[in-house]
Amino acid sequence: MISAAVGYALLGVPQALVWGAATAIMSFTPIVGTMAIWLPVGVVLLAAGAPARGLAVMAWGALVTGSIDNLVRPLLMKGRMRLHPLLVFLSI
Repeated sequence: MISAAVGYALLGVPQALVWGAATAIMSFTPIVGTMAIWLPVGVVLLAAGAPARGLAVMAWGALVTGSIDNLVRPLLMKGRMRLHPLLVFLSI
């Protein structure tokens, strides 16, 4: 997810592109998805003595990356599938 990599880079997370790629891969995983990456990154930053950056990573992940993953993707997919939008939303 580009939004995750951008957030990591803006917030000074080391290896932001690697974590962005890991977030993109995990976005295909049901239920936990992108949270499996951005939440531990935020917790590690909190534990490393950077509470503002850790909370910012978690906020960015929940508000921006999570919104894109859970809301925008079904909207983009509904035009390509011949299914009811609610079914597309639930299946993705």
